[in-house]
Amino acid sequence: MADAPLLVWFDLLEELGIVVLTAKGPVDGYTYDLLQKRINQSIADGHYRIVVDLSGVNYISSAGLGVFIAARNRVIEKGGSIVLLNLSKPVREIFRALSMDEYMNVAASMQDAIQAFHPKKKTG
Repeated sequence: MADAPLLVWFDLLEELGIVVLTAKGPVDGYTYDLLQKRINQSIADGHYRIVVDLSGVNYISSAGLGVFIAARNRVIEKGGSIVLLNLSKPVREIFRALSMDEYMNVAASMQDAIQAFHPKKKTG
């Protein structure tokens, strides 16, 4: 059973067209659905550039990882992207152990997250 509830805040950086979701608490089999609903609602509302701040998440289960994989696939279909921001040390270790940090866009700062939506073009 979850130690604490998962809380998710929504913010829209309208001038950039980026949704920022900030999560706090464990993302596990008991709580992943709240995060999934917030991400799915953002996508349904036409937001395909999503940053999820995970600095307040100290645990993530396979159910939580599945939320990000599904969201990534959905936004890519729409020409968007999802960036995971500020992974806490325990979450970062899980991502590295499963090579999720190679599959997902991960950023250490909001500036890096925003830049991830504008990849530099390779020149000549």
